[in-house]
Amino acid sequence: MLNNSNYIQLLRPSHWIKNLIIALPLLLSMQFNTQLLFSLLLGFLSFSLLASGSYILNDIKDIENDRLHLVKKKDH
Repeated sequence: MLNNSNYIQLLRPSHWIKNLIIALPLLLSMQFNTQLLFSLLLGFLSFSLLASGSYILNDIKDIENDRLHLVKKKDH
C-alpha cells in the first residue's frame, strides 16, 4: 500500500534539479520580469511532472523484471 511519502518518492523530485537547466536562457539573457519568471516556473513544473510521468510509466512497464532483480526486488 502506498502512503503519501511513497507517492512523492514515485515522482522522484530529487531528479527535478537537473530540469533547472531550462532556466539557463533566462539567466543568460538577464531580462527578468514577472511574466518571464512565471513562465519559467510553469515550464519547470510542467517539464518536471512530465518527466515524473515517464518515470512512473517505466516503473509500471518494468515491474515484473524489477521483481526478479537482486537489488530492485527489495523495493517491491
